[in-house]
Order: sequence, then structure tokens, then C-alpha cells
Amino acid sequence: MRFWRRVLTGLARCDFDSFVCGNIPQPPADPSPGEVVAYAELTALVAETGLHGAVGQQLWGSQPETIRDRRGLFFSVGDVLMDVFPLVSDGVRPHDGDELDRFVDAHANARGERDSPQFRKQLQADATDTDHRIHRYWSLSAQLSNTPATIGQAHHWLHGALNRSTGHASEN
Repeated sequence: MRFWRRVLTGLARCDFDSFVCGNIPQPPADPSPGEVVAYAELTALVAETGLHGAVGQQLWGSQPETIRDRRGLFFSVGDVLMDVFPLVSDGVRPHDGDELDRFVDAHANARGERDSPQFRKQLQADATDTDHRIHRYWSLSAQLSNTPATIGQAHHWLHGALNRSTGHASEN
């Protein structure tokens, strides 16, 4: 929880609690050996230096100070992520469309900007979605939560769609 408190600094406690409820796996009550190993790896990952910064950059970008409405961004992106879950679960590849447009609009609106090709390139350049530890974290979370998709995997899908829309398709 400390890991996510640092990443989500500035959110109200009730907003943080709603995120925790559905996105941070709890230790299994009667774990299998594989679940013990997965949970231990997850715990070790969040203790790694720099991971909270990488996740924060994935969520907020490299210039979080430009965000005027962090709570609005958090909830607007959350709404988009809910619509992306079925796409991730069904193995649909990232693509341009309504989900990406809403994701970019959420970031633009939170910064007092407008969606444009230049804004998309800046958003793509400011965020990171290439740290293997982020992807491992969400893979382990999916395993421990026994779910076909996680918020992190849906976020990765959106970054892939953004990469494609800015001509960086090979980066995803």
C-alpha cells in the first residue's frame, strides 16, 4: 500500500481506497506454492528503487506539474480503462478509436490543453510504458487476482494505441 500511496500522492483517501479495493491483490488466504512465489515477487518488485517513479510516469507523465486536475484525470482515465478491459481480455490489439481519443482528451483537459497531433506526440514522449517491472507487476497482479485483465494491462493497451497513432507502433 505504501507503494501506491507514493504513486497516487494527492488523491483523497476515499479515491485511493477505491483504487486499492479493485487493483491491489491481497495475500491469498490459503495460497498454493505458486501464489506464495508470485506474492513474494510482487512484494519484492514494489520495494525496488525507482519503480514507483516509473509507474508514476506511466500514469501522470514526466511533467506531472502540468496537470491542473489530477483527480479529474484519475477518474476520466479510469472510465476509459473500464471500457478497455474487455478489449484486453478478448486479445484485441491496440488501435485508434474512441477509447484512445477519450484517453488523450482526459490528459489534455487535465492540463488545460486540446487533443492535437502535437499533444499526442508530447503525451507519448512524456509517459513511459517500457519498464519491464511495470508489466511484471500487473502480470503477477492478474495471476493473484485470477482476472483476465488488470488496470495496468488496460493502461498498457492505451499506450500501445497512442504509440500507433503517433507512428511508434514498433515500441509496443
